[in-house]
Amino acid sequence: MRRSFLIGAATWLVAGSLGAQDTFTSTASYSISIPSGDTRHFVTTPSWFGVNWDGSWMLTGSTSAGVAFGVQDFRDVSFGTTNFPAGAATGQQVRDLLVVTAMGTARWFPFGVRLHRPFLGLGAGVVHAGQTFDLGVSEVRRNALHLAIAPEAGWQFPVFDGVAARVGARYTFPTSNGGYVGGGSHHYPYATFSIGLIER
Repeated sequence: MRRSFLIGAATWLVAGSLGAQDTFTSTASYSISIPSGDTRHFVTTPSWFGVNWDGSWMLTGSTSAGVAFGVQDFRDVSFGTTNFPAGAATGQQVRDLLVVTAMGTARWFPFGVRLHRPFLGLGAGVVHAGQTFDLGVSEVRRNALHLAIAPEAGWQFPVFDGVAARVGARYTFPTSNGGYVGGGSHHYPYATFSIGLIER
């Protein structure tokens, strides 16, 4: 009887401790992104349209884990001549790269539970890149799935009761894959700057 009581009490204490630590937060954010590497070779202009959502659980006073999803659209419209192996073509060109990410995340808050606190984080998961190239009336579409990591850093601060704000920067670095316009596999890295609201 006593042993069962002790086991039950220990289970209740552990469950209570985990329940206190597993505080869930939901974050919606807007982002802009700067292309680099193969991304910049295909689309030279920044992306001004990005939306993101992530949910996270506090594991301890200074660490959290969660999931994150994002969409970023790079688009460039120009008029010029493009050289191909079989010749050249002149006309309006539309280059679009739609990137969708799904990652697991981990964050570390070096100063623990504070109203204003910086953080460092790392995401790991998959990136789906959808590439569209329009030249006149001709259109080419390519897409592929990539593994990726995304280190990040940012700052959280309160706005009003139950809601905080987050500003952050991250760099998404996918592996090479696919058969994109221009031939061969590519990877499409980019830097992202975001601002969002956190709801508990």
